[in-house]
Amino acid sequence: MTGLQNSWRRGALMLGLCCAALAMLAACASGSGSRPDAVDGRILVGPGLNPNVDGRPSPVYIRVYQLRDRDTFMDASLQELLTRDVDTLGGALLSRDSFELCPIEMEDERMLDGGVRCQGEEREVTLDIYPDVRFLAVMAEFYDVNNPATQWRAVTELPREGFWDFIRSNSFTITLDRSRVGVSFD
Repeated sequence: MTGLQNSWRRGALMLGLCCAALAMLAACASGSGSRPDAVDGRILVGPGLNPNVDGRPSPVYIRVYQLRDRDTFMDASLQELLTRDVDTLGGALLSRDSFELCPIEMEDERMLDGGVRCQGEEREVTLDIYPDVRFLAVMAEFYDVNNPATQWRAVTELPREGFWDFIRSNSFTITLDRSRVGVSFD
């Protein structure tokens, strides 16, 4: 063999090793594992939360769902989600968390179930987001869900992973304002 042939073979071998190493790195970065990532968020509560029949602010329960797709959640009725959310959401549901929140007007006068003090205007939360999650959805059990101004559910798509993953948001915000709920990534 000539020196040129040896150089060519070494170059081809190095190229092959580099390609194999890149393929292994890509597989590791694809999130194929089943471990969740802890994602910090906050729940913001505005004044006049969940007005009752007398117009007085009232506590509200919310459920935060981690979903594979949003269609089943958006097609479900409030009653279906309240009474049988696991069955209704089926394979789309990966995880759910529940929170009780009280109006900021009640911050000093009320304890939540279990003796926990009301959260005030903001509550910090951390969710374990699973790799297969594509959407974060929120359902709020507002008093007057039949009012056209009431928005009892919200959903947002998780930021896409990829080349720019290092600059994507790793926090979310859930907002509750009177009888409206929203969710977004910051």
